[in-house]
Amino acid sequence: MACKLHPLDPLTANEITKTSKLIRKIYPNQKWIFNSILLQEPKKEHLLQNPTELEVERKAFAIIIEIGTGKVCEVLVNLEIDEIEKFINVPIGNQPTLTPEDCFEAERITKNDARVQNRCAQLGFHNMNLVSGDAWSVGYLDDRPEFLGMRLVQLFIYGRIHENENHYAHPFNFVVCKEEL
Repeated sequence: MACKLHPLDPLTANEITKTSKLIRKIYPNQKWIFNSILLQEPKKEHLLQNPTELEVERKAFAIIIEIGTGKVCEVLVNLEIDEIEKFINVPIGNQPTLTPEDCFEAERITKNDARVQNRCAQLGFHNMNLVSGDAWSVGYLDDRPEFLGMRLVQLFIYGRIHENENHYAHPFNFVVCKEEL
């Protein structure tokens, strides 16, 4: 017999898998990046009303990005009845947080850019394995309509003289902005 989960326990690996499979099953013609899948915590009032009976439906909250369009959606999945309760298209201009994979991809793209390689070489850094980029999300302000709907990332660039040196030892005097991941 499996242990009973507390309503505030994080999602299990099986619940996370179940969430992504259900979304893919219901939307089979769309390809998604799963930015995050988290427990949708029950309302505090419900837990306080029944402190001895802590049986509540387990729900997952997912933030997904459609591959190809960049459309962001928020999905609420009821794990007890295998049903999507809410599927919300997030307004254009809003983006989810950067994942570690996003940061690694932004750094990879940046380090492969000939313009960045040239700037690094001008600073004496010819070995791009000794250059690193620290990715940060860029907020969108309405003053730049050409960036509406894009996933913006800026990278602060650093270099190391030696392989075992601190990544942040030598900050470069330029920042790279990438418009798309």
